[in-house]
Formats: sequence, structure tokens, C-alpha cells
Amino acid sequence: MPLKHVAQLPKSYLLCAFLRVFLTCLPQTGYIHPDEYFQSIEPLAEKSLNVKVNKPWEFNVTFPLRSVTPLYFTTGLSFQILKLVDTFLTYQFDVSLATPYFTILFPRLLMTGLSFAVDWSLYRICLANSEKCKSRCLILSTSYVTLVYATRTFSNVIELLLFALLLYYVAESLIFSNINIRQREYINKRYKAAETLGEKAKFHKLRLYLENDSLRSYFTIATIVTVGFFNRPTFVAYAISPVFFWLYRGIGFKSIVSLQFHLRTVVFVASTVPTVVFFVVVDSFFYGYLTWGEIGMLEVSINNFVVTPWNFVKYNINAENLAEHGVHPRWLNMLVNVPLLFGVLAFLCYSNLVELLRSIWQCKYHHLPSVRSIRGLMTASILFPLALLSFVPHQEPRFLLPLILPLVYLYGPSIWPEQVDVVVKPTDGYKPGESRRREPNSLLKAECSALSRV
Repeated sequence: MPLKHVAQLPKSYLLCAFLRVFLTCLPQTGYIHPDEYFQSIEPLAEKSLNVKVNKPWEFNVTFPLRSVTPLYFTTGLSFQILKLVDTFLTYQFDVSLATPYFTILFPRLLMTGLSFAVDWSLYRICLANSEKCKSRCLILSTSYVTLVYATRTFSNVIELLLFALLLYYVAESLIFSNINIRQREYINKRYKAAETLGEKAKFHKLRLYLENDSLRSYFTIATIVTVGFFNRPTFVAYAISPVFFWLYRGIGFKSIVSLQFHLRTVVFVASTVPTVVFFVVVDSFFYGYLTWGEIGMLEVSINNFVVTPWNFVKYNINAENLAEHGVHPRWLNMLVNVPLLFGVLAFLCYSNLVELLRSIWQCKYHHLPSVRSIRGLMTASILFPLALLSFVPHQEPRFLLPLILPLVYLYGPSIWPEQVDVVVKPTDGYKPGESRRREPNSLLKAECSALSRV
């Protein structure tokens, strides 16, 4: 975020941001789960640092379950930076960084830096929706998830970052479409009501100024979903709600036909193809299924490519395989893992869930979040992933890390309500107790009048 906006955040947030980096640099001899080493540092350390490793079973060449491509942009990048810094310090000062401490520190520092993408996404969503952001950003920065998990080299942390970015781009598209569609409908209404050719020409000109919102950020969203799927196929559980909200934008307005839903679906699916091809090719080279010699001899077949998410799904649908890792009760996420990770936010979420169920039971559907609102997007982005992942027999707290952003957005202000900085007194003759009905498109009319003079 721009420095001028960072300066507007409370000093306590900046202190927590510094604390996040400082704690990462402290010597840490323990771990949350061995996977923070086995699924990130071990696979690339052999090729990047020329050291002997114990390659995890998920990266077995005969049946690889994990895509190595995301690791090249996280752990692999940090190893390259480590090698450059080590070469410089060794040459200039005869000081070497080739130690276990720095081998672990550099990937963690990179993940810590990337974790601020979650802060940025939350801030931008609040800014786009004219919501207060100070309390939300502070609660996010002090959360157990951010300070402990988000600074580790888990694939779940990459999933958290991608989900935060996905929510931002979908929320921004949703807000933009809501505004754009209302403007379009108002202009169309005035165009039809215009009595002279001059007036019709003005409103036709205004229609040309409106930006097409139907496919907004389509390639970015498709790329994020594809990267998330290759990083962890469980990302589908998180992506399903935001993608549906993006596809469904504007459906129900007069100017939006249902055909646009199908058009967006086709474009979205087609936009995932370049990223899919890139990941499959990189993984195939890494695992030795594809070589430059075979390409040069034009001896390439379908057997030269490996699709790791497909292997991941085939492995995990086998109940016997899951039993080796531990089978948990379906209620573990709801009753244990969510409160463990999110604390007060979890109980506020459950309280709101009870209210939603009560509204449904009493047929008060108007009390439910709208499918066109950011609140509806965030609510669905909590409930659907939580429900889907609760059906998976193997459950761990780190699988739920991406839920932190929608939880903070919805329930953060309930923990720390922000005070209104400035009280603006009404200047339109309004008096307390009087009806304050205004023409719904008054601001839009003023904007259109200004545009018509262009």
C-alpha cells in the first residue's frame, strides 16, 4: 500500500508489523509441523544449495503428488538470494552465510514479506467498499495465524496469500460492477425518456464512457485459482465461492442477461489454460518426465507430462491412504480447529451463523447477506470452505488458515469498534425526525451532468 496510507494506520499496527519480521529473525529451533521443512525447503535444497536431502514421499518421481512450481517462486527464489548474498559477503568480507540458520531464515523472511499481501488485500477491500480499516488491519496483524503460521514455509501459507488476493480482485470487481450497472441502467432510462435528438446524443455519449465490467480482472482471477489449485488442490474449496460471486455479478439487473454468466464461465476456463500448461511443463521437467533431448528429437508423448494435482486427488480419495495420516471426526474443524486458530473471531462467527439460521427458519430472507454485497461474499467464503473441508477425513488446523481474512473483515470491528474521526453535519436542510428520502440517483445525475458537458 502507498506510504501515505501506511502512515494513516495506527502505530500499534506498525509495531506489530515490525514484530512479525523481528520474531522471524530470532533463532527458532522448533517447528509447528515437519511439513514446513519437508514440503518446501527439502525439495529444492538439493538442486539450489548442492546439499544432501531426504526428499519427501510426496515428491517421489514415480508418483509425484506435489507441484514444485510454486516452490521455485518462494523457497527457490529465497535460496537464490541467499547464494548471491553469500557470494558477495564471502568475496568482500570472508563471511559465509552457508549455515543451517540462514538456510531456514531466508525462506521464512520471504514468506513473512509475502504475508503482508494479506494485509494489503484487506486494506484494499476496505478502501474499495468505504469500510473502516484501522481496527481490521490491527486485529489481523496481532492474530495467532499471522504472527505464527504466516511466517512459516507451509504450502498452506501460500494458499492463504492466494485466497486473500482472490478475495480482493473479486470484491473489487463486484463493487465496480454494482456501480457501473446502476450507472448504465440510469443512463439507458434517461436515453429512452429523452425527447430530442440532442438529449439522446448526450446520453449515448455517456454510455460510451462507461467501462465494460463483464470480464473485469478475468485473467488475474483465473491465474490465481490455477496457481492455488496446483499449490494445494484443496484450494478449490476456497475458490468456489469467490469465483461464483465473480461469475454471478450483475445477474438480476435489467441490463445484464444470463448469457453473460455462461460467457464469463467460458472465458474463465479458457484463461486457466496458459497457467496449467506452464505448471505441467515445469513439473514434468523437474521430475524427469520431460527432457530437452526428447523435445529436440520430437519424441514427446502424453506420457512425458505429469499432472500433480490429479495424482494428489487419486491418492487422497483412497481411504486406506488417509488412514495412514490419521482419520478425524467431522466436527473437529468446527469445535476444535477454528476456535484454536481464530479465538474470539470464531465465537463471533458462530453467533452470526446462529442468527442466519434463525432468519432462514423464520423465512426472513431479507436479513441474509445479499449475493451482490461484500458481506455476502465474505460470509460464503467462510461457510463453504469450512463445510467442505469438514467432510475430509484428515483435518488439521493449518488447513483453515485462509479463513482469517474474511473473519477479520466481518467480525474485526466487533472486537475493536473504530471511533468516527469526523462528524459531518447535514447541510441540506435535514432536521432530526424528518424523512430523509432522496432521489436514489441524485449523485449519479450530477455525475452524468458533468460528463455530458465533456
